[in-house]
Amino acid sequence: PYWNIKNRCRKVFCGLSWVRGRRAVRYGAGVPAGGGDSRRGGGMTEIGGSCHCGAVRIAVPGAPEWLGQCNCSLCAKTGNLMAYYPDDGSDGTGSVRVEGATATYIWGDKMIAHHHCPICACKTHWTSTGESYGKIGVNARLLDGFGVSADGPTFDGRAIELRFMDNAGE
Repeated sequence: PYWNIKNRCRKVFCGLSWVRGRRAVRYGAGVPAGGGDSRRGGGMTEIGGSCHCGAVRIAVPGAPEWLGQCNCSLCAKTGNLMAYYPDDGSDGTGSVRVEGATATYIWGDKMIAHHHCPICACKTHWTSTGESYGKIGVNARLLDGFGVSADGPTFDGRAIELRFMDNAGE
């Protein structure tokens, strides 16, 4: 069901899919992460994080429900694991808050901007360059509580689902 889109889609990129005519299609209903934090009785607990040098700080509404691992040429080189949250405010009032200046890298179809710290170069997040796709991708490796065990990624010591996104050759 989640990946049963390959016959309809021309391209899948970092959690977004495009079909003919460059129309954005969101897949995976309920995809935005942070749907609630069971550690606090179902309430949402904001989680912070930062780049390596601390110049860029990120706040997300809760722990991610799953992480996306993309194998496009950029993500394959940077090793990012992306957590997805609602893109509900470009004015800084949305569910994801980023503080501090970032630089952007835009390539390929030029539909998303990859943001990184201009000092330490850690990729922090990606945003749409045009219309919103309803979500924003945050580099989960920068969030407080992220870890890696022999069994895979964890968040606050709990295993978290890793979804592979096949974008090689795109």
